[in-house]
Amino acid sequence: MNSKKTISQVVAFVNAVKIYVERTKDLETKIHGHIRNIEKKQVPVIYEDYNDAVLEARRGNAATGDHGVLLREANGEYSYTADGERKRDLALKAASKKLYDITPRIAEGIEDVIASLTEWERECFAGFVIPEIEEGD
Repeated sequence: MNSKKTISQVVAFVNAVKIYVERTKDLETKIHGHIRNIEKKQVPVIYEDYNDAVLEARRGNAATGDHGVLLREANGEYSYTADGERKRDLALKAASKKLYDITPRIAEGIEDVIASLTEWERECFAGFVIPEIEEGD
């Protein structure tokens, strides 16, 4: 069963992985392989999709000049009309709230690994490499 995660949750997972892997570099826990699998196969696709949505929100709502040429500010950023800026911000907000399908990679018998995780790591890993946290847990 897939888990639904926002880009913020995916980024939190990646950040937690960096800390966890460094903290457990002398161990090979039951979730290390699953972490590598998600980082290699699922995260890049999500990042690419999110980055495409951000680029489209910026470019698609930028002001245009003659012949549809995108206008830019002196610093190289796109220029926007008030309406274009509002639409861009709404599109960026929608992109940040989009839910991505994560195929969880949860090993059997990882109670000891879960117990060794910090609370933050448990929150970040939930639905990725450990079971989702039930409300009230």
